[in-house]
Amino acid sequence: MQQILDYFDRFDPQWGWVLTVFLIVLLTVIGNFFARKLLDRADRLYPQFATHNAHTMAAVLEMAEGRRRSFEFQRLHGMGHLLYDEVLDASPEAAVRVW
Repeated sequence: MQQILDYFDRFDPQWGWVLTVFLIVLLTVIGNFFARKLLDRADRLYPQFATHNAHTMAAVLEMAEGRRRSFEFQRLHGMGHLLYDEVLDASPEAAVRVW
């Protein structure tokens, strides 16, 4: 584990990042954990995921496991429309709200 942390600490300052890569990865894992928890409670909640990130959308679609109408994606008008066009072509049952 220490070797991984040393690797990230070595390259973060070169790129001028405020957050370390390790912290960004950790926050992504935590976010995915809570996304799965929300999707598991879709009988009581209606999860809404606002994102323009292809990896996040892919993760949510994978975690949904056929429950595509139990949640929705959200995007801002004029942003991410090409990504959402691709997702809707591949998964036409996915719900999308445009703000």
